[in-house]
Amino acid sequence: MIEDPLAAAKASGFRVEITPKGAAPMIQIPNTLAGCRFIKVRPKDKGAIEPGWQETANYAHDDPRLRQHLTAGGNYGVMPVGGVCILDADEAVRMQDLLPVFLSTFTVRTGGEGPKFHIYFRCSGLDGQKIPFYDPETGDHLGEIYGSGCRAYVVGPGSIHPSGRTYEIASDGPLKEIPIEDLDTMFFSKVKCKRNRPAAPEVPATPRKIQQSGGTITDRLGLRCEEFLMPTGATRSGEEIVGGHPIHGSETGTNLAINFSKNAWTCRRCNSGGGPLEALAVAEGIIQCQDAGRGCLRGHWPEVFKALEARGYEVTQPPQEGDPDHEITLDIAAEALDILESGDPLETLRDTFETLHSGDREVIDTIAVAVGSQCCVSTQGVQPALTGSKGTGKTSGAKAAVHLIPREYLIEGTFSNKALFYADLKPGMVLFSDDTTLNNEMTDLIKRCMSSFQEETEYRTVDSKLQPRVYTIPPRSVFLFTSLGDQGDDQLNDRQFKIGVEVDDQADAAYEAFLKRKAIEGEQDYPVSRDVLVCRAMIREVKRHLFKIRMPFFRHVAFEDRSNRRIMRYFTDFVAAVAALRFAQRERSEPDEDSVITLTATVADMRTAANLFKTNEDTRKFGLTKEELRLWHVIASRGGEIGEDDLIELCGKDGRSRSGTRTHVRRLLYGRTDRGVDEGGLLGKVPGATVRKEVAAGFGRDGETVRRQRNLIVIKARPDISLYSGFYRFDEDAWKQDPEYIPEAV
Repeated sequence: MIEDPLAAAKASGFRVEITPKGAAPMIQIPNTLAGCRFIKVRPKDKGAIEPGWQETANYAHDDPRLRQHLTAGGNYGVMPVGGVCILDADEAVRMQDLLPVFLSTFTVRTGGEGPKFHIYFRCSGLDGQKIPFYDPETGDHLGEIYGSGCRAYVVGPGSIHPSGRTYEIASDGPLKEIPIEDLDTMFFSKVKCKRNRPAAPEVPATPRKIQQSGGTITDRLGLRCEEFLMPTGATRSGEEIVGGHPIHGSETGTNLAINFSKNAWTCRRCNSGGGPLEALAVAEGIIQCQDAGRGCLRGHWPEVFKALEARGYEVTQPPQEGDPDHEITLDIAAEALDILESGDPLETLRDTFETLHSGDREVIDTIAVAVGSQCCVSTQGVQPALTGSKGTGKTSGAKAAVHLIPREYLIEGTFSNKALFYADLKPGMVLFSDDTTLNNEMTDLIKRCMSSFQEETEYRTVDSKLQPRVYTIPPRSVFLFTSLGDQGDDQLNDRQFKIGVEVDDQADAAYEAFLKRKAIEGEQDYPVSRDVLVCRAMIREVKRHLFKIRMPFFRHVAFEDRSNRRIMRYFTDFVAAVAALRFAQRERSEPDEDSVITLTATVADMRTAANLFKTNEDTRKFGLTKEELRLWHVIASRGGEIGEDDLIELCGKDGRSRSGTRTHVRRLLYGRTDRGVDEGGLLGKVPGATVRKEVAAGFGRDGETVRRQRNLIVIKARPDISLYSGFYRFDEDAWKQDPEYIPEAV
């Protein structure tokens, strides 16, 4: 004889009906529950669709938005409000001795396996409480009671369970009023729950007011895990408090542990955990407990800080006097820290840059590396310089990149050499000037700053009283220029990391689509969006530190061309800069007496740096601009020899140069001869390139024979440079045997 699994439930007075799997009933919210609040739940699921359902995304039973959702086949959830309480009975068979107090009230059988019920009733003594309860002998979890006003919900009758069965009304009576005394006597006294447990251990009170500076967001707000996710039935053991999970319950009553000293929590059922902010997010239903971990709050920070504010925390940070980035609120700073700690800061910068400018990713990559190098005590600095023809987007690309830099670290515009000494600068400034023609004094000053990157640059003079005065430009300054070509000074050019900005048909099409989208949406140039502020907050946080970068894996690195010392040094600076940008994910020491943190770079940092370093690889071996390289290709296509006039005519006809004028082509060939520079341009950079004078015979207007002298450009070398594809070798096997081996991380 087969035992009826529902016999105990039937014996307790419940009417039990089985809905065939796959049935699709018309969902109607019972009038009995009309005083409750309701939320939208995914079809054939239990999960809420809309974030913020605890506060705003909930509806009255007759709200048209809810009705439209139900008509479309969605499920719904019932929140216990207006004096209504709900018993979520997961183990009805084992609870048959506990259920008589709930007879003759509105009851729903869930669609899960076995007899499971949602029992609705009224009780005035459970306001806002969620009370998980357990078998007193085995400790097994039996269910929860949600008091009126509790931020919780159960799936409503008529909805479809993931199994395909329907949540059916088992008892269609009115809501029974149950005195709290009866519940204590007939129910709570027979189970294990917090209503019959000793009070939880006291924990220290925490401040609600914001601290003005220092530490993490958690430190600044004085947050504690136990304020948001206090275990039920908690007991204290050493540094931990252990008990049941207050949100999803616990079969053992011991699945949630909070470590006081670490201010961290762990859920053993979900194998998840975090700090106070993650605890808040779980408690508020912003995320599910099983999702709690590194990076889980990305995309949820506005909701998290709204929940903090609702709980009485002062999360609106008063702007500090003179702060040019006062729009960076605490939730934006928290999102920036989250990306630094568990995301990809470089990819975040790239993504935001692409909302401001079409193409030219190498611009933001190089400027990001330049910023990272400013935070290292051992680098010689990365000094970006954008070159290219008119109309190629140099200015737009540079402005989009510096738009992501915190305002207190940026000077934009034109400036004289002496003005920089009198300006209020701080270490690690970025000085940006567009289409600048540098005079000799300014060129000399910039070369001094670049050469003494880690030191102050001094200017000695006398004041009006003939007293000696010393003015300084702080260390680690980066100068960013855009220009049509070289600045005309080989020493300055050697110190700059050139980024050639040129376009082709594909780039033109991408720009057209970018511009049309901006026009359609009415977007302004360089808006101060949330994403922009997150980038500024990230860079500001990186710049708060100064790093000494260790690269133990360089014991196993060999350079292919040891004669090019500048390339080798540039590469190590790139690695250090990438590691600095990822400092929050790297092994690091406490600051020393000079406030310098020792940071250990990883092989992943080296691989990223190598990819970034390959930008413009076909130009940097000889310090060429992209236009110079293009001109070299034209000469090579003519066998390595071509008359200067023929070259100018060819460039003008086939569109290879955007400005096929004689002046422009001669500048590409010979450099800035107008500035008294003897060398430069393509002919001054490529070994073996030369100009040969020859006399060519031709016919004059009247048919007479005419002899003219012309310049023949001769470059026999081929422009098939592939310098960086294998500019270094790394012995990975030897590194894995190294005592300092660190597994590769992103």
